[in-house]
Amino acid sequence: MTAAYIHNRIPNSRVSTSPLECLFGIKPSPNELYPFGARAIVHVPKDYRDKLDERGNECFLLGFPKAGSGWMFYSPKYKRMIQSTSAVFPEYQSLSVKEPLERAEVEGALEKQPDRSELDALVCQIKLVLGGEPTKEIAETELKAIADLPVNQEHMLPNTIKSALSGADSSSWRKAAEYELKKFESLGVWEPVRPYKGLKALGARWVFTIKRMPDGSIDKFRARYVAKGFNQVMGTDCNETYAPTASLNTLRMLLSIAQTKNYPMASFDISSAYLYSPIEEEVYVQPPVKIVPEWKGKIMRLKKAMYGTQQAACCWWKFFSRKMMAFGFTASELEPSLYYCKRGEEFVVIWLHVDDGFAMGSSPKVLDDLHAAIATEMEVKWSTKVEKLVGINISTSPDSIQLNQSLLMDQIIKDYPRTAYPRRSTLPEGALELNTDAAVETTAYRSTLGSLIANPSEAHWEALDILVGYLKRTKDLGLVMKGGNGLLQLWSDANWGGEHERSTSGYLIKHCGNSIAWGARRQTVVVLSTCAAEYIALSEGSQQLAQLHNLLIDIDHVMPQEICCDNKAAILIAGDKASKKKTRYLSRAFYFINDFIRQYNIKIQWTDTHNQAADIFTKRLGPNLVEKALIQIGVTGTGHNQGREC
Repeated sequence: MTAAYIHNRIPNSRVSTSPLECLFGIKPSPNELYPFGARAIVHVPKDYRDKLDERGNECFLLGFPKAGSGWMFYSPKYKRMIQSTSAVFPEYQSLSVKEPLERAEVEGALEKQPDRSELDALVCQIKLVLGGEPTKEIAETELKAIADLPVNQEHMLPNTIKSALSGADSSSWRKAAEYELKKFESLGVWEPVRPYKGLKALGARWVFTIKRMPDGSIDKFRARYVAKGFNQVMGTDCNETYAPTASLNTLRMLLSIAQTKNYPMASFDISSAYLYSPIEEEVYVQPPVKIVPEWKGKIMRLKKAMYGTQQAACCWWKFFSRKMMAFGFTASELEPSLYYCKRGEEFVVIWLHVDDGFAMGSSPKVLDDLHAAIATEMEVKWSTKVEKLVGINISTSPDSIQLNQSLLMDQIIKDYPRTAYPRRSTLPEGALELNTDAAVETTAYRSTLGSLIANPSEAHWEALDILVGYLKRTKDLGLVMKGGNGLLQLWSDANWGGEHERSTSGYLIKHCGNSIAWGARRQTVVVLSTCAAEYIALSEGSQQLAQLHNLLIDIDHVMPQEICCDNKAAILIAGDKASKKKTRYLSRAFYFINDFIRQYNIKIQWTDTHNQAADIFTKRLGPNLVEKALIQIGVTGTGHNQGREC
């Protein structure tokens, strides 16, 4: 095609004009001709990018298309061929046809041609053969090699129904869209009505995704018709919008209970959960006429909470709660998405995060009964082998449970635009000595590496390289639960006088020796001593301990508590065994720890700094101390030497 394209734009010996000009009267432009492999920035259409994505994609020129205008490019990012009419070639300026170039200028331009070493891999894949075969056979070989290049669809999810129905997986996306509309019909989500003057209907769009198995393989293509709820007006077509979800700390605590007591577990997923919940307000939505043309000119009145509406999550939570109450469950006051039911010696606990749930029971029979009860009301995907929940991979064995997010790590590493090399140790001393010219703010967000986007430099990119390299090195590590003592244990620590003169608090909570909750934060006040910093850390950690203790009361699994701290002065003040003279300037809220210890008669004991499990949450540690801390927390890998990878 490239040879034919050029031939039609070159004059021959019989006529002084080119075939293109003879046939169409159009003079050929040399600005359309570039050498094979020329680097280009190709415009990415709106259908294939989000609002904040890059609008240009670096590609390399392959030639010209069989049909249509423009060029054919190879995209290293997507590993596929792209046809486009919107491209810029940065290394090649537009050729001037008015003033011919001098020979010296031409030779100089040839010497300054860009290095195209990046095309080596592409040329090897195309397998160019120079001589020895007829031109036709060479062209067919190139065409076959290019057609066989792997296509990565992960980043090419369609953004519109038009692009979905015209792309490579059009049949799969159409089936997914038709399945979604059948679900609407079976659940009575809406009804068509004739529009009238003054009626305001929300726009809607299709959202496409690919659901994957725990090993990363494709499970199914998913299409969801979503309303543009940002156009809703509070008080007119929506009122309540808040919907609670259960926390990951609670999930880890339930997993620890199940592992320690050997209780049966199950995970479930409610298919199209929002579509089951009735909607109270009067809401109208534009129909998907691309899939159902006969709905053109009509408006759909919602009878159920459609995805995208502002009240959808709230309607779903209310609907599910009503069903659980009807089944005999009681919702926790602390976490309304945690449900508990006890009848005699039998009990069931349900943890719900939107439409993903976890169930734990005293016997397999009670879980089977729960499954049957939910299945009568909703379409549920139920599994007695818990493998994945809210993006966390879960591996179970007779004596342990392991949690990791290796698939998420792989995706982060794959999307990172730079090369990040795995590190064998923790961050070097100077890696975190970063600064920006922006004013320092006290919010939690700006205390993290992400805050440095305010004014990034190469030093910040290098720090991010180290972070992603660390993820690459430790992606196979996971949190292992094996059980141990029968205590709910808090480890509290602080690093006095850190960055910006604010101390850092850190805590770790263990249930029966299994780590279930942890945290680190910069303290909100400037303290005058190590004792005060440790005392504030004790107060903040004990608040988290109290929350988990109250949840254990709700599900009738109360156990003794213990607090470990490495500062004797803070221990004495918290236990009302020393004067508070040097901590009276602190806010009254920090004295919560004293009342908490008295109320529940909690044992608070001193631990050596070298055995402090929360030490890693307050300061930078060397490789050996990090390895020791990970063992204390319970973070290990599949290999025998994974601990040293940190």
